[in-house]
Amino acid sequence: YEVGPTSAGDRCDSLLGRSGSYSYSEERKPYSSRLEKDDSTDFKKLYEQILAENEKLKAQLHDTNMELTDLKLQLEKAT
Repeated sequence: YEVGPTSAGDRCDSLLGRSGSYSYSEERKPYSSRLEKDDSTDFKKLYEQILAENEKLKAQLHDTNMELTDLKLQLEKAT
């Protein structure tokens, strides 16, 4: 998993299928008309993608913690 210059908002927008931010006129529309545009969003699929990413990050954290523990032991043995 790589972290680039994109913000969390950009990632969220890309997951939601948004190519860019809403225009000012789009923001001024009533919520119900904006909701119709986003009606096709598959929230179950998004949820599953986020869960998968979360599990991947947990595994990476676990691996990093194991490596840190190993390096601490090596450092103790060296001193």
